[in-house]
Amino acid sequence: MDANSTWCTAVKGTGTLAITATPNTETRVRTATVTLTAGSVTSVTITVTQAAASETGETGPFNFSITGYEGQIITVTFDGNATEDVTLSANGNGKLTNSQTPRTIKSIKLKATGGKDILIGRKEDSGNIILSVDNSTHAVKWRTKTDNNATALIGTAAELLLKFNAPTAVTTYEFEADIDLMDQQWEPVATLSKNIDGKGHKIYNLNMTLDFGGATTSGSAYGGLFRKYSGTLSNLHIASGTISSTGISAVNAGGVAAFTGLLESSGQIIGCSNTAKVTGNMNVAGICARVGNTNSKIIACANYGKITATDSSGAGGICYYFNSGSITACYNTGEISASYVGSHRYAGGIAARFSDNTTISASYNTGTIIPTGDSPEKETGAINGSNSGDNTIAESYYSASSSTYGAGATSTTTTGTAKEFSSANWPESTDSNWGTGDGTNGNYWKNIGSWNAGTPTYPTLYWE
Repeated sequence: MDANSTWCTAVKGTGTLAITATPNTETRVRTATVTLTAGSVTSVTITVTQAAASETGETGPFNFSITGYEGQIITVTFDGNATEDVTLSANGNGKLTNSQTPRTIKSIKLKATGGKDILIGRKEDSGNIILSVDNSTHAVKWRTKTDNNATALIGTAAELLLKFNAPTAVTTYEFEADIDLMDQQWEPVATLSKNIDGKGHKIYNLNMTLDFGGATTSGSAYGGLFRKYSGTLSNLHIASGTISSTGISAVNAGGVAAFTGLLESSGQIIGCSNTAKVTGNMNVAGICARVGNTNSKIIACANYGKITATDSSGAGGICYYFNSGSITACYNTGEISASYVGSHRYAGGIAARFSDNTTISASYNTGTIIPTGDSPEKETGAINGSNSGDNTIAESYYSASSSTYGAGATSTTTTGTAKEFSSANWPESTDSNWGTGDGTNGNYWKNIGSWNAGTPTYPTLYWE
């Protein structure tokens, strides 16, 4: 047995090997190798890599790196209101004491007089929490990527609560970690056209209580993470929350969903999911309430949350009013509930309403559709409720238990329809947009599942 470096030593015991390294004081990564030999057995080489020290000799990993609070003490408050003081180094770095169970960091506050709470919403084992703070006002400032000042970074609840208001030079927002908004009520961002990459991260406790006060003006009552969105939003997941709205008094006034009320222009939502419960008096959905442009797209998204319309006009799993554009490789497992009083109260697993120039392809629904009230059979279906105009439904499916009214309405100009899952009706990986892969070139699925002799395993998307 031999170690090729003085900082790394190895001691072999009976059935054990202990490797010890001294702290790294160099500002570069260093490596050593340990070679094990035993008689005629082939030698085994182990490579030991040690992270670089900071210029002051600090070694990570750190829980905090805060520009603006260098050399000061912060009080960390955890979920449940337990606290711990952390002294930051001259570089702004600090560590928490070890905890057997990872705690949720609720907020931090400068211990000195005048400090203000800064919301964090992160698990302590989720990596280094990096912030830039104005030392005098304690306001959180936008950070950008080191090599790209056009990309702003979101790694804490405080940065998310800046509401995507970075300087105009920023064209993209990128998430660094899962974020828990805890007891914060979210006020929807009015409009955004810039891109968002969630990097597969989750937002927990997205809670909204919206009262539109009897809105009747067209387009005046949209709600969600955004009221209106026209950029590309990808790889972001709403993991929990409760979204409720009241006071929409006209069908065209708006609608509410987890991500956006209106997806407009060339807006796209790709590889996202919602688990929050969404309830409204009308026009309710899981991903977006309304798609309003032929260039708008929803791709590889899923809704797991319960969607409820309490009054009229209806609810959809992915979208409420699919006015134009396309939905590709999406699915819904959430319960869809809509009250029916009179006529035109729509409910559908993918889209409650179709209009013109729309396409749904390679999508499916297993969520139960529950219409109530007068004539519940009207405009209700596992895939869509109402369908009027020149539209296409292709290679899409639904479970028998999801709706007693079948796939849904089909207009005289609609091409194709959806099929009930069965041993004879199951997608193939060679079907359009049912390929398995990385989410590009029609390969949107991780696997396409199987009928499994009547106990089906349903398809899952590439990001799951």
